[in-house]
Amino acid sequence: LNGFRPKPILPSQVYRFDPSTGQVRVVADQFVHPNGIAFSADGKIASVTDTGVSGGFLGTNQTFPATIYQFDVDPQTQSFMNRGVFAYSDSGVPDGIQLDTMGNVYSGCGEATHVWNAEGTLVGKFYLNSTTAQMIFTKSGLVILDEEAVYLANIQAQGLDLTTL
Repeated sequence: LNGFRPKPILPSQVYRFDPSTGQVRVVADQFVHPNGIAFSADGKIASVTDTGVSGGFLGTNQTFPATIYQFDVDPQTQSFMNRGVFAYSDSGVPDGIQLDTMGNVYSGCGEATHVWNAEGTLVGKFYLNSTTAQMIFTKSGLVILDEEAVYLANIQAQGLDLTTL
């Protein structure tokens, strides 16, 4: 993408690694650049960001996605089914993604971390005057990572307990 590493040898899909068998298999396809992934608290819904609009040094192509898709997770095969558009970033590109315990979806979208409610309505943004890509919940709040700094947003929302998935 930015010319500093070889082109991928695998298609732009979402893969699942099963640690018990060592098997890697495709669980979702039809992406330009799948990027971040997060699961609902019960593990039944997967959210995947597609940063296709971003062409790196080649610029942006607004005909490609800047989208968060949601899928039902098949309880037997763990394949992703029933793809639907959850949200489209009105500015920037949804990169890293997290969910809180209330079902709100957070994504680093470049100029800010955007927050959507569980229905996909944009409810707020954390502006940092820098490029935001990733975030993670801690006991102290939401840690937001940008290209050169780390920020702590002292908020009441809590992240999911990933050990129960």
